[in-house]
Amino acid sequence: MPVSMPSSPPYEPLAEPPWADQWPPLPPTPPPPFDAPTDEPHGRRPRRTVATALVVVASLLCAAFGFEVTTFVRSAAELRRMVALRPFDLVEGDTYFVTFLKSAPAVTDRRALAQMGNDFDTLVVEGRDVHWRMHGKSTDTKLKTKDWDNIVGRHRSTSRNMNMLHKLADRL
Repeated sequence: MPVSMPSSPPYEPLAEPPWADQWPPLPPTPPPPFDAPTDEPHGRRPRRTVATALVVVASLLCAAFGFEVTTFVRSAAELRRMVALRPFDLVEGDTYFVTFLKSAPAVTDRRALAQMGNDFDTLVVEGRDVHWRMHGKSTDTKLKTKDWDNIVGRHRSTSRNMNMLHKLADRL
């Protein structure tokens, strides 16, 4: 026997979700990126820099989510250089990450990062990036988050597997 559905829902839609008053209001949406008028000849746009992209992306994420989102941006050229670098001889079973830093570490912090290495983890600092080889799975690392935080600061780094970075570079 066919089931008939009511023509209208048996409830009234909410004007606002019940948790709406628990969240801060969203900031105004920033203007679209790189759409500023230009005084350049032939209508060229201003140069798109990594610093500009970082500000735009971070602003858009903040506007979308209503809170600051730690953001890391690398240019296509930086990514290509990163994946071309071969600081390690990898063997079967090794895991290779790159840790993005918000800024290049001072000389003392570069040394401290390199000295965190051990028989399992090897770290090589290149500018704003730390190349990190693990002799095994990343879940078996001997490095602790608090050790990174003590050197580079809390929420000032993020790590990505080199396999994913190669795939990304291949798409650029």
